[in-house]
Amino acid sequence: MLSTSVEDPPNANGDAGPVLISHRHKFIYVKAPKTASTSIEVLFQRFCVPEDHEFIQAASEEIVTEIGVVGARGVDVQGSTNFNHMTATQIRNLHGADVWRNYFKFSVVRNPFDQAISYFLFSHRGQFDAQSTDHVLASFNLWVPKNLLPLKAFYCGNGEQLDLDFYIKYEALNDGIQFVASQLGIKGLQPTELQHLKRSDRSRLPATRDWFSRENAALIEQYYEWLLEAFGYSWSTT
Repeated sequence: MLSTSVEDPPNANGDAGPVLISHRHKFIYVKAPKTASTSIEVLFQRFCVPEDHEFIQAASEEIVTEIGVVGARGVDVQGSTNFNHMTATQIRNLHGADVWRNYFKFSVVRNPFDQAISYFLFSHRGQFDAQSTDHVLASFNLWVPKNLLPLKAFYCGNGEQLDLDFYIKYEALNDGIQFVASQLGIKGLQPTELQHLKRSDRSRLPATRDWFSRENAALIEQYYEWLLEAFGYSWSTT
């Protein structure tokens, strides 16, 4: 049986962005890879810093104030306490059980079949521009078994059970963002402000379900069985 235990997450080849914590609004945003996470980070980071702070989208050091925390940006985060793609357990252990228990914790989930393709295309951006579709799909199916994202690390603060307060579905981002804002008492947050950063271009590529060999489809179904069942995802609904 495949292991789905929590492990250190990959850097996703530069898909780096910070954990967000707001003491003013009492929320924690756990950033999972390839879930429009950078886009949502840009939307919510303003509530984690003093009002006069100016953000730079490039790499930067962590920001820790009485208002909140914005983790370090960029690939090189050595020496930073709060950093890109911190797992739920890392956040809980660093900031304490009381903050973890009392703050509103949210993240974004995505169909793992679609997520795997997004991760592959981001990791290999620019490498297949002149390649045939058959070549891309063959490369993808060789890559999949060695690159399964350890998503439980982001969604399970206790290591095994889903215990965040809300999971925004990638497929319904606007509705999820509005719900989170209502729970936090944040007014005037417009989902239309959401920027889809780092989005891969799939315009010339097959539909999601046609990417996977039967062996890799079964592999995804087994490895992410807990996620598929919890959020109603499947290969047939991609």
